[in-house]
Amino acid sequence: MPFQDFHDYFPDVAEAELRTLTILPGGHSAVPAGRYGFVDMYCNEHGCDCRRVFFTVVSQALGKTVAILSWGWEDEDFYAKWLKDGDAQNTRHLKGPSVEPPFAPRTELANQFLKMADELLLSDPNYVERIKRHYRMFRERIEIGGAASKPGSPRLDEQAQEDRSLGAGMSTTQPIRKPSIGRNSPCPCGSGRKYKKCCLAKDEAASQSRNAELQLSRTPVEDGPEGRPRPQFSPDRVPPSARDETPSDDESGEHTSADDWVSASDLDGLTDEQAALVKSWWQEFAPIYEERDADAMTSRIDEFLEQHPELFGRLRLDEEVIFEVGGALQAAGQHGRYLELLQRLRRDQPEMYGRVHGWLDRDLVVELLVAGRRSEVAGCFGYFRKSPGEAPDELCAVVDVLLATNCETELFALAQDLAVPVYEAPDVVGGDFILDWLIHAQLVPALDRRDSSDEEIGNVLDRLEQLDLPVEVSATWVADELRDTLDRSVPKPPSSKKDFDRYLPRLIRHFTGWLHDRQGLTWSSAKFFALRLGEYVGGGRSGRKSGGTLSFKQAQLDSYIAQHCKKFFCLDGLAAMSLLQAVWWYAEFASENAVPSGDDAATIRGTAQRLAQLVREAAGKEDEGPLLLANLSCYRWTGSAATA
Repeated sequence: MPFQDFHDYFPDVAEAELRTLTILPGGHSAVPAGRYGFVDMYCNEHGCDCRRVFFTVVSQALGKTVAILSWGWEDEDFYAKWLKDGDAQNTRHLKGPSVEPPFAPRTELANQFLKMADELLLSDPNYVERIKRHYRMFRERIEIGGAASKPGSPRLDEQAQEDRSLGAGMSTTQPIRKPSIGRNSPCPCGSGRKYKKCCLAKDEAASQSRNAELQLSRTPVEDGPEGRPRPQFSPDRVPPSARDETPSDDESGEHTSADDWVSASDLDGLTDEQAALVKSWWQEFAPIYEERDADAMTSRIDEFLEQHPELFGRLRLDEEVIFEVGGALQAAGQHGRYLELLQRLRRDQPEMYGRVHGWLDRDLVVELLVAGRRSEVAGCFGYFRKSPGEAPDELCAVVDVLLATNCETELFALAQDLAVPVYEAPDVVGGDFILDWLIHAQLVPALDRRDSSDEEIGNVLDRLEQLDLPVEVSATWVADELRDTLDRSVPKPPSSKKDFDRYLPRLIRHFTGWLHDRQGLTWSSAKFFALRLGEYVGGGRSGRKSGGTLSFKQAQLDSYIAQHCKKFFCLDGLAAMSLLQAVWWYAEFASENAVPSGDDAATIRGTAQRLAQLVREAAGKEDEGPLLLANLSCYRWTGSAATA
């Protein structure tokens, strides 16, 4: 029974409707932290009607399959008749859900994914209907060529749009497999165009991105010129983003038409005159868009928004274009213009903006901070508050931005409203990423008073109890946090590797206090940077122990950044730059307090600077990391900048 990816025939639908689960660091799941995509596959045998799906569970961090699951949605009697076998065990296996040992080993990790799929995905009737719809589309394509299944048909587009709300808060990006098809063959997406004129460039870019990610995570450090280590995340090894793509030779000079961008469902309910306006705009905009001309793209968008605000949502710019326009403006240094566009869309096009608010609100927060307009940041969280579990990945990114820029007041207000709802959201696994900061907020008054007495510990516990949190916070933990953070006598280095794992948390808390006192960081931002350092020393968020060493050699930092500071298939500039900022400060902290560092302060800072420059080149001008943490030696978010 051969199975094939749904994506091979319906790439746009597959990418828009991929269901993923995000295991966030700090939770209690047995599954390592990271993002896991459940890629659906179906039988491609002619005449078969098995009514089953195979899920390939793909780890974004590892770039490989970690489990294969199967499930059938009919009852056991159906599979007994279909199999023509009275063996109840075989029937139960077909019904599932089951781990598929012939294709992937039955490991404890695979069993955990099986449990998660059963409890979180297959218990959702709307998601089950989505899988059934995918199955029907796939079977139609296999049996009759599937004209009715062509992406873009009103029936499927309407169903897909209704169903997308189910994936709210989930990533819609997956490792894309390039179908085996000739360049001049019809494109498998069903557009009717030749593959080379349609999806070839996109599929090749996605394939290159996946290969580059595997190279980043698995390739050992190589020797560069003059015997120096070659950075694993240097620009020549980072996959090009969609914003850097240029038309292939076959496509140069041939621009897409309006029909390639506007589907029938986008025009439903419009008069002929209105539909003509939408198609005419796209006819003029498509060649400009292919050239990625930031000024021309923004001007055309502004013009249509001004003249036809009631039709603007029908352009469906939220599906791709607005992100590309934003990237082009950021790359060109036109941050003010991008900020103006974001604010106008948020004000005048709330329905369109709301569909992708997570990404746009993250950019909006970054652009306001870059413009020195911090006072407006607190007004950017309305959509998150309205739908607390809808966009956890983007909310987590916003939390990191606030922490990296010393915005404690805004963070605590956000945590007060969202920490518990996000933690309890059924589709968010490990949602304590913001709950941790609500808990931390209750310690800040004691930290400000520098009071770690038993009485003050009791006051903190009282404040925590009043919040009625879904987790227990122990008095021992509160006492350790307060006393180690406020104690200026740094603990002595351990005498053995065995003691190192107990020593590291204390060291990180002391480093937190030092960052607050010496660098002027808020208690929350100080803890954020200290934890970044702790994750590196501890071997990453996977929890692998460091073996008892504190070393900041370039090769080790480089390897860590390549493996752990990633988002999708590209470098996560904020994660990388916040780590390097922490390393820069730790060099001074270690020198002052005679704690392990592996090198002198000047050497460590020189390493951090070299890697920071490479991160800037690799991440690009539009990444929030280089934008917000541009200069390690001059952190801009303290003093007047912190309260602007």
